[in-house]
This record gives sequence, structure tokens and C-alpha cells, in this order.
Amino acid sequence: MLDVDQWRSWPVFNNSTTAWLIAGAVSIVALSILLILRPVVRRYAERLRLTERTEFLEIPTEVLSRTTLPFLIIVAAFIGLHALELGPTLSLAVRSIFTIALF
Repeated sequence: MLDVDQWRSWPVFNNSTTAWLIAGAVSIVALSILLILRPVVRRYAERLRLTERTEFLEIPTEVLSRTTLPFLIIVAAFIGLHALELGPTLSLAVRSIFTIALF
């Protein structure tokens, strides 16, 4: 029979299974928060769009209101990966992927 303490300490890419579970939980919480905030930003952008004057926050809120689910998943995964110890090469790759997704 498998001991739970032994299972939690198995290294997967230099991180324990517990660290991966924490990173996954952080990603899920971050995605949930982003999905909750997206309709709020969309409503605010709609209110700004209805005004006659161009507001200072109109362009950023318009951009944020048009975010897609794949982008939000990438952002949530990026946030969750900060809970892990990544090597310099993998860390650079993750930052590059996030930068490409941002643009």
C-alpha cells in the first residue's frame, strides 16, 4: 500500500507532488477570479462606451473586456507556476509564452 507522505514527496520536475497540487490550486483560484472579474469589466466598459466623451480608462477597459478564455487560462497558469521552482531555461520559456500571449 502506498503511504501518502511518500506520495506527496515524489519529485516531478524538481518539485514535490504537493508543490504541483498547490500550483494547480493557485491556478484554479486565479482563473476563477479572472472569470468573475471579466463580466464586471465588460459592464464598466459598456458604461464608458455610452458616454459622449472619451474617458481615460476607456481603451484599457475595452481591451480587458475582450479577453478570451484561452488568454485567461494562460494568465492563470502563469500565476500558478510561480508556486513552483523552475530552472532558468524553463522559467525563460514560461515568460516568453506569457509575453507572446499578452501581445
